[in-house]
Amino acid sequence: MHSLTLFIPGLLAPALDLEEQDIPSLPALERLLACGRREQLVFSGFSDAVCMLFKLERDNDRDYPLAAISRLVDDEHASGEIWMRADPVHLEADQRGLVLLDETTFTIDQRDALVLAADMRNVFMDYGMVLEAPTTRRWYVKLQSLPAIKTTPIHEVTGKYIHSCLPAGEDQAVWVNLMNEIQMTLHNNRINTEREQRGERRVNSLWFWGCGELPQ
Repeated sequence: MHSLTLFIPGLLAPALDLEEQDIPSLPALERLLACGRREQLVFSGFSDAVCMLFKLERDNDRDYPLAAISRLVDDEHASGEIWMRADPVHLEADQRGLVLLDETTFTIDQRDALVLAADMRNVFMDYGMVLEAPTTRRWYVKLQSLPAIKTTPIHEVTGKYIHSCLPAGEDQAVWVNLMNEIQMTLHNNRINTEREQRGERRVNSLWFWGCGELPQ
């Protein structure tokens, strides 16, 4: 017997500011929902919910392996190594802290991506890691062992202050130090100087998230 799972965040959440006449008639959706059953998930974000629906397992103090999964899209040679997403971002400072702006707020072409990634590879090598930039938007770090940290997916941080979303756990200091070294390296990169002269946002940091091995 075949079944279809619909994941529709917020569909049946309370909407106290709506009047009955504000709700449009949706007969097709009503017929579809009438044939099914509702199940409520308790999750901390969109990515967690999707992974739970696919029955992926993890320790509570670790990530779902979203980097290894998304790398299947970006590199046909999938492997069993440990991967971490390291997406290029722009951090904007104000009086309260640093706000993360992801690639939806700026563009980066392949030349810029390759030069920026090449400039950071030595930093990662000092930590025993390898940086790969198979696309202009999704970058990856190959790790030798699984770090004792938990991260926050980039789409849950975009437009927010990053302080409460930084990697947390026993290895937190390692990853915060790595982020600081990357930011210093990017600050002096000629590509960022050229981008600023063109009126474009600088790529001044990387956001780490989704660490793990490809699940079976």
